[in-house]
Amino acid sequence: SGVVKAIIGHGSESIPARIELIEGEMVRVGDFLVAEAGEETYNVEVLSIEENNARRDKMPAEKINTLWTRLVDLVIISASVNKGARTVPLYEQVDGETEYMVDSTATIAGKQFRVVRIKLRKGNMLMRKGKTAKAYEIKRIYGERS
Repeated sequence: SGVVKAIIGHGSESIPARIELIEGEMVRVGDFLVAEAGEETYNVEVLSIEENNARRDKMPAEKINTLWTRLVDLVIISASVNKGARTVPLYEQVDGETEYMVDSTATIAGKQFRVVRIKLRKGNMLMRKGKTAKAYEIKRIYGERS
């Protein structure tokens, strides 16, 4: 395993960090990784991969010079999805800024479904078509699969 240099973008600041990767591990733009800066650990998303001043979309860990990343606050999104008389609970770790919309199609834990209503952490329920909420505001999503 090896340590790769990472830059974490957060607002207007850039935090130098390091990410431990296993040799041969394929890293892609869009991957979520854990970066360390001093004693702090951060959840980050890979925005760009640099090798010898060239930008790549994917690359094995040992060839990477720098990972350009952004800070993400990950949350666990939970959904209850009905298919006929069966209700399936779904959970997935997502970026807190991920948006969900009533009456649109969502995918959680690889399962696609139609969002029927969204229960917010502050207690109210969104039920009108087109209403949206970000993952960090949501207690539970209720959906249906045909």
